[in-house]
Amino acid sequence: VARAALEGARAGEPRLEEVYVAFARLSLLEGRVEDAVAACTQGIELDKGYVPHYLERGELRILIGLRAESSGGDPREGFQQAHEDFAKAAELDPGSPAPWMWLGNVLMRLGQWLREHGEDPDPVFRRAEEALAKAVEAGAQDSDAWLKQGALYANWAVALAAGGKDPDGAF
Repeated sequence: VARAALEGARAGEPRLEEVYVAFARLSLLEGRVEDAVAACTQGIELDKGYVPHYLERGELRILIGLRAESSGGDPREGFQQAHEDFAKAAELDPGSPAPWMWLGNVLMRLGQWLREHGEDPDPVFRRAEEALAKAVEAGAQDSDAWLKQGALYANWAVALAAGGKDPDGAF
């Protein structure tokens, strides 16, 4: 019923951006992640400046990366695609904390995965630090940005200690 209603809305107003986000969320609820990504991509093709499409698709791509990771696979492709979406959202709306928080979040998660697989997470953690600093700057009242920054430093300290480095004073 919901899908039919959305089809009707899209047929009546095919440029209505919110319909594509709604299709994405409905597809996700139905367990169809690739269809959800496709809905966001269709929305982007119609309006390359609508930030919610990039944020939504980026979140879905993180999910794809996490699914790959949970099945023993490599999440980097999903994380990289999410990174590209969040970077585009940040470019389009640099004063909003949301794109920067998501960008920092995906980079932090990638850094964790790199650490767990014996690769150097430092460059990725540094990029996450920059993104989260912009999130704090853009929305200093937003406690989520501060919390994500704290989580980043905790993960980074673990990575440094695991590599035999003293994390004290590293940040």
